[in-house]
Amino acid sequence: MKTETCISCNSREFRYKNSISPPIAQSAIYTFDSHADLDAYINGLDEDTHYAYGRGNTPASDVVAEKLAALACGEDCCLCSSGMGAIALVLLSYLKSGDHLICVQHAYSTAKGFIQDMLVEHMGIQVTYVEGLQLDEFEAAVKDKTNMIYLESPASAIFQLQDIEAVARLAKAKNIKVAVDNTYATMLYQKPLLLGADLEIHSLSKYINGHNDVVAGAVIGSKKDIQIIKKHALLQIGSNLSPFDAWLILRGLRTLPLRLKQQEESANRIAQRLAEHEKITKVNHISLSNFPQRKLYEKQMSGSSGLFSFETVSSRSKVSEFLAQLQLFQTGISWGGYESMVYISSISKPYYRTAGEQDAIPVLIRLSIGLENWQDLWDDLQRALSYL
Repeated sequence: MKTETCISCNSREFRYKNSISPPIAQSAIYTFDSHADLDAYINGLDEDTHYAYGRGNTPASDVVAEKLAALACGEDCCLCSSGMGAIALVLLSYLKSGDHLICVQHAYSTAKGFIQDMLVEHMGIQVTYVEGLQLDEFEAAVKDKTNMIYLESPASAIFQLQDIEAVARLAKAKNIKVAVDNTYATMLYQKPLLLGADLEIHSLSKYINGHNDVVAGAVIGSKKDIQIIKKHALLQIGSNLSPFDAWLILRGLRTLPLRLKQQEESANRIAQRLAEHEKITKVNHISLSNFPQRKLYEKQMSGSSGLFSFETVSSRSKVSEFLAQLQLFQTGISWGGYESMVYISSISKPYYRTAGEQDAIPVLIRLSIGLENWQDLWDDLQRALSYL
């Protein structure tokens, strides 16, 4: 079944009085016809067909979970209240005191903060960070207690890739779990599970929902792995997804292929023009012909979405003026919605914080291209760039 058809049809959606949109079961408690039915549920005999309490699964979340699992070629999916929540559920489910984690250096900064503050300082877990560009780095980092390798490909600042298939092959030979944050590409443009990864993580707040009105996350994998996460982390922590948020995600998911295609095409056009601009020193976009990992991109991805960054050398005052001159790009820290966003990425902050107003410093500017007309966006950027 093709992607667009899977999104529209492949689920256990139910119709209420012939409504085309499924109803929202905004209920915290679900009742049983008899105590025998309740006993069966508690003893695990009826977990897949009956609902009990909103901290677990709900009718709306099941519809979304089934669609996401099918799109990612996974067996099951666990939904939670944020992308960071999904990351935490994975790490807490598979790492214990004394274990060792390998993580890519350019992973999401909040994920790295959680690893340091919670796993390292409070749980006694060791972590080794690797650049992730070569398989040798992962091989050298493996220890006797290594229990997980955490990837983010592409990383959302300078968009470095990791060879998921090669890392997964190495990990499987040593009985190590591989988790991949696949938020950038979505399951439409990259399928880590088919490349051998065990767990695929998403911030649903980004492209999958696409409307900037939901904060949610998902983990996709085998039935066995997802059940471990649900029973040993999700239910105890209580980071479940509300029925209304699940319904909103389902609404956003229906237009994902159309939105992502337009955002990708617009971003490609703008990135190519930025690469030729005299004030830009580098453009970090995985679809450009001069992208350093172009062969790996073509091997494991089928698209590039709408997020990329570019580098320049300028002063604090000029960067501030550049941002002020933008008319169509809004300043914010997130991405993946319908509107275009601009952000001075954290990779440049060490320079940015210590420089004077007129000092020329390296600056990394991240763009999230929305659904506006690409020519309007380019005209807006081109005019603002004259102030750098």
